[in-house]
Amino acid sequence: FRIKKCNNLKHTQTLRFKPPSHHENGGSDSRGDFAGAGSTLLIIFAGYLFKLQSFSKKKVYLWEMGKYRILFSIIAVFFVTLASSHVQGDSVSISIRDGSEIQPRSIYLKTNILSWGLLDANLGIEFGIGPHLSLSIPVYYSALDWFNTSTKFRVIGTQPEMRLWLHDGFKGPFLAAHGTYGFYNVALSNKEFRYQDRDGVTPAYGAGINSGWKFRLDNNGADRLGFEISVGCGWLHLDYDRFYNVKNGRYSSSQVKDYFGPDHASVALTYRFGK
Repeated sequence: FRIKKCNNLKHTQTLRFKPPSHHENGGSDSRGDFAGAGSTLLIIFAGYLFKLQSFSKKKVYLWEMGKYRILFSIIAVFFVTLASSHVQGDSVSISIRDGSEIQPRSIYLKTNILSWGLLDANLGIEFGIGPHLSLSIPVYYSALDWFNTSTKFRVIGTQPEMRLWLHDGFKGPFLAAHGTYGFYNVALSNKEFRYQDRDGVTPAYGAGINSGWKFRLDNNGADRLGFEISVGCGWLHLDYDRFYNVKNGRYSSSQVKDYFGPDHASVALTYRFGK
């Protein structure tokens, strides 16, 4: 159907809505519901079925790790959103005075190349919440040492961003505000101490600002592949234990600090799902 609104009889705004058709999408609404529910059940089942190793080397089930519950929820929402959007066939377009259109909401899958260089596996999702606003939610995880037990950058955390895009189409420059939440176990071979969040259950948290630029890698108009860079700074609250940086090193002391400085760097590849 079509809705027209006249402003002083000079400009016309048109809203066009295309309802879903079962002939066109084969009942995509139900498929989206089943895909989302199936993804959630699969993740929960995997959490109970498989055992992971925590930073304290204690074998526990994923769902029983108190410090993982928030990140577990983020991952579940990530897969549900991705699965539902992948099969969604609805189309909504808004035509403004000049005839331009806001396209159906897209979802971007991304990964930070810099973090892979630190042996941190990571995956992120970004989706638009307005013509110039988007929400980006990455998840980082690493449980590996760097070639020896005295060098490591083990983390499990997230750093969601609210982005303001200065151009249309979620490309070009952007400004962002981000939050930080994560657990850590960090050591360098030339340092006396290893640093770990207090008792393994006291995450670092904070907030900051960052800016960046996104480039399109495909020139065929599909806008599937992208490349983005961003840097930022902020505040982190750290409550940690210090251990002597040797194998099975004994406890030294506990400290609480507030850090101000660079806290964000990303060189990421992105891929867009949806129309």
